[in-house]
Amino acid sequence: MIEKDLNDDIDFDPEIVQIEKEIMNFLIKSRLLVKLKPIFIKILSLFITRKSLTQKDLKKLTDLSAGTISQEINKMLENEIIELTKSSESGQITYSMNSVAISFMNFNKIVINDILKWQDELNRVKSELEKNEKEFQNIRGFKGIYDFVNIIQPIIPTYKESLEIINRLIKAHKNK
Repeated sequence: MIEKDLNDDIDFDPEIVQIEKEIMNFLIKSRLLVKLKPIFIKILSLFITRKSLTQKDLKKLTDLSAGTISQEINKMLENEIIELTKSSESGQITYSMNSVAISFMNFNKIVINDILKWQDELNRVKSELEKNEKEFQNIRGFKGIYDFVNIIQPIIPTYKESLEIINRLIKAHKNK
């Protein structure tokens, strides 16, 4: 069997396309990627299953507009989920996901950084709740908010450690 370049012919066997759709639906419904829009997940899924694609390929596979595809590609490039791998003389650009593991680590960096942005706000809220505890303690919802802050705040350092580990793993992978 001769292996075709995906950019020459992006059509897969119908059974493979069905598996690809199942992967896509799983990822869309998964809590793993809860932060992402379904459009982003759809494109991400195609890179997972096909590795290398052009914007033209993505347009054919998704029926999304060129502008939407371009926006999602730019987000993926910015977050190092995919990379530009080939640019033809005609201007056609091929993007690739060379490592699903590294791509997911880069995605997790986004999520962790979003969580870390809340650290100062959580500290402020906790301080204000403690300072005004007598005034707030009889207000409905106070205990729930106070308990939530006290659960989340102590695990923030764990997220920082996780981010450092992910950065080391990505760096080690790049240095291979």
